[in-house]
Amino acid sequence: MGINSLFSLIGKNFRILARSKWSALAIIIVPLLVILFVGSAFNSSGFNGVTIGVYSSAYTPLTENLLKSFEEQNFLIQKFETNELCTEGVKMGKMQSCVLFPEDFSEEGSSKDILIYVDHSRINLAYSLINEIESKVDAKSSVLGVSMVQNLIETLNSVKKSLNEQKSLLAVSKESSSQIV
Repeated sequence: MGINSLFSLIGKNFRILARSKWSALAIIIVPLLVILFVGSAFNSSGFNGVTIGVYSSAYTPLTENLLKSFEEQNFLIQKFETNELCTEGVKMGKMQSCVLFPEDFSEEGSSKDILIYVDHSRINLAYSLINEIESKVDAKSSVLGVSMVQNLIETLNSVKKSLNEQKSLLAVSKESSSQIV
């Protein structure tokens, strides 16, 4: 079978397909509809309507700032009275994630970690949520790190200036003590 007979066979199939407008339309439209429906089913780029439960025994200003940034990302935030209620909400499917903040979560640091519980039955959303929460915390920590470094530089400059003044006072004291002896 040569290449010419292959092209003639393909041409014959297209002519048969072109006779029936409905079958030609179905061959073009049905795959496009399937792609559209499957794409919308696996779309996880937006976080509209995603509920995050949060619990902290003491909501610090840093915790409130993080919660505000989650709300700006269109997350729905639900505060709980206990960490058990929060994690139970994830298990029951009432929310997609539960974030447990330590009570000493502040700009100075914390002795405990932030705990994140995620509904893994929606795996495509679970990792997106974890990455989004981690990026918010990392962004806030980098801003805090920059301000702490700036404070450290200011303190070092102040100490350097003070050292020069103390050095000159020490030289005067040394000269005075040598005159006494």
